Amino acid sequence: MRKVCKEDSQKILQLYSLIKEGKIDSALSVIRKEKLQGLIPNVLNQYISVPNPEKEIIAPFDDSYYKKFISEFLKYPPLFSYDTKQTKGISVLTELSKTLGDFDDSFWRKESQKFMQLFVLNFISREKKRNTNKPKDLKLFCFRRISDYLLSEISDNSLRLSTPESFNDPFDCLILVPIRERLDEVKRKPTYGVHTYVEELQKIRVCCFAGWSKPKAPAPYLNTLMWAHYAESHKGICIEYSIEENSPLLNNGFISEDARGRLDKVQYKDPPTETKEHLNYTDCFLVKDKAWKYEREYRLVYYDTKREDLFYTVPLSALGMRISSIYFGINCNNGNKRLIKKIMDGEKVKFIELERDKGTMNIIKVKE
Repeated sequence: MRKVCKEDSQKILQLYSLIKEGKIDSALSVIRKEKLQGLIPNVLNQYISVPNPEKEIIAPFDDSYYKKFISEFLKYPPLFSYDTKQTKGISVLTELSKTLGDFDDSFWRKESQKFMQLFVLNFISREKKRNTNKPKDLKLFCFRRISDYLLSEISDNSLRLSTPESFNDPFDCLILVPIRERLDEVKRKPTYGVHTYVEELQKIRVCCFAGWSKPKAPAPYLNTLMWAHYAESHKGICIEYSIEENSPLLNNGFISEDARGRLDKVQYKDPPTETKEHLNYTDCFLVKDKAWKYEREYRLVYYDTKREDLFYTVPLSALGMRISSIYFGINCNNGNKRLIKKIMDGEKVKFIELERDKGTMNIIKVKE
């Protein structure tokens, strides 16, 4: 462990001053130049746990300091990044959270959790200026089997979110890689800081859609593979969602003080994806093998600091979404059709039935 000397403490104070003045770029430059990413936890360690002769010099490390440091610093970088400048800064904050969490004191442990929650909230958030190429007239399609969960969702006008651990592709959502690594670390060395890191990342939930924004492209609801894989061999339904232009999912992602969500198009790449110490948002959630390209997927990633259920629903109104149409699979029975129409009675929803194209043996079409 690097011993903290008076000169190091002065560097930390310099960093504190820059952060306080809002000079984030300059603060990151100091961290990089002076190699401070491993120093702040050591300063904290000495300051919190034992009497320190440098206490007067590093006195700004109090509650107001943490709040200012975190609130200002987190406006700039994401949780993971390939960019060296941003990665250095986040290393400081991650280590800060772990260091605080390892103290046997409820106050510091709560602070550690607050920091990790801010990390993930910031990770999910998106700056408006970075999303200038929003898809026009985007419609989202979700293929579902008939179940009590589905009927409850459409009745409540809500959307069901799932833990990535439940996906049928074990290589989906690379965010699971660092989570699993941290879980192994917890088993070897059970520290609260690592627990906090894992627990907050495990609160991230996802919902997957087939996207359609180009009328000349094949309509997702005519994709026989999607019906077979996700709608119980055409016995289920396909829900079409319209998304508002001012939806938070397409803008900065702000759902509430405790929740963030964003919608992005999945990128399909040939494997393998190289293992890296730091992953950006795209690599964590939006990269899939080219074998899945036929799905033309868009993905909603959602995080709520207050919710830990493996599956839960969110009101469509909070996401800037609504159900615009429901397509019935060719094997969907009449009883389920009547039930769904009854549930949606009074809503501005189109009900569309599909059938086999009589001129072919393996094509489906909208029933006339």
